[in-house]
Amino acid sequence: MYLGHYRKGAGFMAGFALLQFFDFDLDLTVVGALIGAPLELGGFGLWLFSIFDAYRIAKLMNQRG
Repeated sequence: MYLGHYRKGAGFMAGFALLQFFDFDLDLTVVGALIGAPLELGGFGLWLFSIFDAYRIAKLMNQRG
């Protein structure tokens, strides 16, 4: 949203909220039990992707001037 992409930002926030609300966060309890930490990849993965996407768009905007 910071870069002016309001629909995409709202989509990321809605996707994260729905993943957390309906508990579809791909909880890998078997792997988490093996390494001693819970791995919730759904919401966290979406959050990481949104950071990467914002960086990529900012870089493209700076190149264009």
